[in-house]
Amino acid sequence: PRRAVLWRRHEPMGTESFLLSSDEGGWHLEGQVVGILDHKPAHVRYRIACDPAWRTLAAEISLDRVGAQRELHVTVRDGGSWWLEGQEDPRLRGCTDIDL
Repeated sequence: PRRAVLWRRHEPMGTESFLLSSDEGGWHLEGQVVGILDHKPAHVRYRIACDPAWRTLAAEISLDRVGAQRELHVTVRDGGSWWLEGQEDPRLRGCTDIDL
């Protein structure tokens, strides 16, 4: 089953909505955040895949704000190695989730 979630923050001001679904492989989140980042309007879109124990497997995140756009692709491989844009980042070894 899919669930839709929507909430609003007051400090800093913003709104987030996402769809949560699951299958035999784990959990899937797809959502967006609209708010203020560094005193400028910002729009973040994300897709996150987690295993059944909620450990992150992959994430795609994009940020659009005035004068800047950025995308980030993250994958987690067996053994807990985290890869950012196709390169392993040893600082993240042992992490279990991603925090937006």
